[in-house]
Amino acid sequence: MSTKTKARKSVTITITIALILFFCNTWDDYKIRYRDSLRQVEIENVERMRVCRKPQNGYKVYQCPECGMKKYVPFTCKSRLCTSCGTKAANQWAEQINHKLLKVPHRHVVFTIPDSMWELFKNPDYQKIAMKAVKTSVKSSVKCRTDFF
Repeated sequence: MSTKTKARKSVTITITIALILFFCNTWDDYKIRYRDSLRQVEIENVERMRVCRKPQNGYKVYQCPECGMKKYVPFTCKSRLCTSCGTKAANQWAEQINHKLLKVPHRHVVFTIPDSMWELFKNPDYQKIAMKAVKTSVKSSVKCRTDFF
């Protein structure tokens, strides 16, 4: 005797940055609450992402010469923040940079600086001083092979 079992349908919900930002006006509330600390470039990128692949942002029409069927392809935002456009750009950059890197072990570390210090670090001399300080700090606090630095 055999018994048949029904396969359960699995439901996958993809949570994207767009869903988090635009569900229930979250972005608008955040923009009002933190208006003094948001940089203009951040606002512009989120606003561009908001209309990514939406027809009101414009679109290109492709038509089959055989059957006349039309396909409407909406324009993208090309924002680094966008989960679709940003991923594509990041992958293209990674592919380009991969050919320039030496095939040796390395570490990738990212340090951020407060907005108030951006002007200071535009000067290459200050950048060199900061990088030396970071190198010294990392070497003394992180237990890793120092020949990577």
